[in-house]
Amino acid sequence: MARHRRKHRGKTNARVPGALDGADVNDAEVLPVAHERLNRKNRRPRYPREHQAMHLTDLTHRAMELRARFSTKEIQQAGRPWTREEVAQGFVGDVGDLMKLVMAKQGLRATQGDVDERLAHELSDCLWSVLVLAELYHLDLEAAFLRTTSELEAKLPRPGG
Repeated sequence: MARHRRKHRGKTNARVPGALDGADVNDAEVLPVAHERLNRKNRRPRYPREHQAMHLTDLTHRAMELRARFSTKEIQQAGRPWTREEVAQGFVGDVGDLMKLVMAKQGLRATQGDVDERLAHELSDCLWSVLVLAELYHLDLEAAFLRTTSELEAKLPRPGG
């Protein structure tokens, strides 16, 4: 697989099977490949063996356990835990860090270390924040996700159709 660098506005840095080195790849070419990868049967997970697949409720529980530990630290440092709004502000900071790495992945910003590893880390930070915020606001994230994706699927044409 070839790794491509962004050359023009609107182009994406992606790995596309069969693409030539140095070729520009746009989202219209990348998304079908990504969709095909998601639909492969009998595919092994990409995470290391020591990590077990977890359901959303398990991830939320683990995120909230970590949030409790952060709260303890915040009480020691500031005399009180962060509010929901402050957790949301932290999330905004994580999204900013994510965007810097997206730009680095596109070759538009210099960065140190493994960009893919750092990108995965920031996406994980963002997921943690989303899970915690949903819990702090007493929202059923799984139901909301399923409802939202169903609404979007109803509005969009099926692939190849």
